[in-house]
Amino acid sequence: MSSKFDSSRLIKVILSLQSLILNTLDYDKVISKIANTLLFDAGFINLGYRIIVLTLVDENQRTLNRISLSKTEEAQKTQEVSVVPFHKIEIPLRSEGNILIKAIKNKKSYHTNYWPDLFRPILKDKDAIANQNAAGIKTSLVMPILVRNKSIGALIFSMIKDYSEVSKQELILIKAFTDIVSLAVQNSKLYSSTKTLASKLKVANSHLKELDKMKDEFISIASHELKTPLSIAKNNLWMYQNTAKKEIDEKNKRFLTETESSLTRLQSIINELLDISRIQQGRMMFDISPNNIYELTIEVTKSFEKLAHKNHIDLILPEKIKVEADVDPVKYKEVVENLISNAVKYSGSGSVRISIEKDNKNFKVSVTDSGPGIDKKDYSKIFTKFGRATQGLKLDGTGTSTGLGLYIAKSYIRAMNGKIGFTSQLGKGTAFFFTLPIKK
Repeated sequence: MSSKFDSSRLIKVILSLQSLILNTLDYDKVISKIANTLLFDAGFINLGYRIIVLTLVDENQRTLNRISLSKTEEAQKTQEVSVVPFHKIEIPLRSEGNILIKAIKNKKSYHTNYWPDLFRPILKDKDAIANQNAAGIKTSLVMPILVRNKSIGALIFSMIKDYSEVSKQELILIKAFTDIVSLAVQNSKLYSSTKTLASKLKVANSHLKELDKMKDEFISIASHELKTPLSIAKNNLWMYQNTAKKEIDEKNKRFLTETESSLTRLQSIINELLDISRIQQGRMMFDISPNNIYELTIEVTKSFEKLAHKNHIDLILPEKIKVEADVDPVKYKEVVENLISNAVKYSGSGSVRISIEKDNKNFKVSVTDSGPGIDKKDYSKIFTKFGRATQGLKLDGTGTSTGLGLYIAKSYIRAMNGKIGFTSQLGKGTAFFFTLPIKK
């Protein structure tokens, strides 16, 4: 057995191992290399080292478990005579008289020439001694593995020489090796945890997609089933209002008007749900044709004049401008109607301004209100299905929101090759806008 070694070779091996650790995150692959690298690649086998064991703390079970064992003849002999398999050796962290637990608790290295110190209380002393004798081991050095000054395990270096024969240079390199192992374990555990989390997220995402699909199917079926009886109810109400005008007093007229308003609102919700279903299934049809954008916009804007006046809102119409674009006129008006409706609904009082501007490629329609604005924490909800702001937007009592209108508006604008967005300041108001290409 040689008592000398090539220090430059050792340093190269350790740097090589460090590179492997930094570039390989697979836990099993890294751990399998740890125990053998120092022995064979670095030549420690020639210095009398025969067995290297990696142990790690299991925080859940509160035990210190054997993880990796060097592939040497001596290691094989200990496994053949051991009454407990290598991976079944789990030392309770509360164990007294175990040098591994002592090293972990005190964060210090220790050595022993008596293997029962390494195996209590899992193996009886006579069985631990039998393992030691089978491998011909004289001394074992225990090095704690520290991460941020916390012990996460220990390395056992067993050799066929006395501890007095271990040089200072060997101890320095063993300490450097232990530090690199610490980094390897830390990186690999993080990678392993990330893989486990990713797998769980994948399963959860699959379940969510299935639930979302079931929800969309339910919405589609329910909306279709509600549409027919709702139409019948509206028609019957209209017939009664127009055939029995003289018999209806003022009080009942108000009730009928409120009923008609509620049915109209319900019909609007059902239509939105049906639109969502068509969008989700890719069945939404668009009838694109050249249109005068100002005329479409002013038509929708004027339809809100009575509601704006009722709510003491100054509705500012867009200035006349010549803009032609290829759009679906029905869906274009739905988008403008949705934006103005929201502005009037959420403003309370004040003003709502509609404007149209253009450049060489696009035109831009903006609807600006002087309402309470939208809290920044709600920005991400605005264009999502059923997304509604929890603060900033406060209804004036004219109705409630399904949280579908802006999602539908965004889908329509995107389908017509446009973009939609908003800016807002709490206490000052909100401006929703969209841009679409001008007809070439």
